[in-house]
Amino acid sequence: MALPARAHIASVLLFGLIAAVMLSTVLDYGMTGDEGVQHRYARRVLHWYATLGADRSAVAEEDISMYGALFEGLAEAAASVSPLDPYETRHVVNVLFALAAFVAVLRMGRHLGGPLGGVLALLLLALTPPFYGHAFNNPKDIPFAATFAVAVCVILSVSDRSPRLRRRDILAAAMAIGVAAGVRVAGIALFGFALLLWAGVALVRARAGAETEAIHPRDLRRLARSHDKLRWPGQQTSNLY
Repeated sequence: MALPARAHIASVLLFGLIAAVMLSTVLDYGMTGDEGVQHRYARRVLHWYATLGADRSAVAEEDISMYGALFEGLAEAAASVSPLDPYETRHVVNVLFALAAFVAVLRMGRHLGGPLGGVLALLLLALTPPFYGHAFNNPKDIPFAATFAVAVCVILSVSDRSPRLRRRDILAAAMAIGVAAGVRVAGIALFGFALLLWAGVALVRARAGAETEAIHPRDLRRLARSHDKLRWPGQQTSNLY
């Protein structure tokens, strides 16, 4: 069997082992100091949505209201229908976010280093004690790390088509970035990273000329126009052409 095929099988088996161990031990972890505050905040967030914003207790929750509530809303919604203890349910949701991060890292490793790169990326993340340990009961950092990794994975994947980006490529990246920002506002920085990567790939291909896929200058202008369409409301469109 060829090395790429063996590496692919190894990555599937490794991810399966990680998922099995994490899901079988998730109920062995206790609650952390943050989780009580986060749980109460999550309930207020759901009340805010249920009352269409009439219940303002969520936004009055001191500095915790500065955090995005995407993870909290999902965790609390799961806790409301789960037979498990609310904190145990939150831990299960936390692990599911961590597993999404493992998948994203695996795909990024494959993208940059081939099948073997994917295996190594997955293994190294699994062997990172702070990430693995916090994956069970850290409702702040792990969800953000996971959504950030997924967004970077999407941005990296669609960069292969730069500057011939399709509308759905930009939409997929924007949605992934929005999800990350829904956990922590710092995710918005990914918009800048995406544009820099896509522009860099386009410029490298344009300079390479015949050595890679032929790129027409109009494709670079198309990339710039796609950036222009992502401007903030009310921002003036610069006349680049």
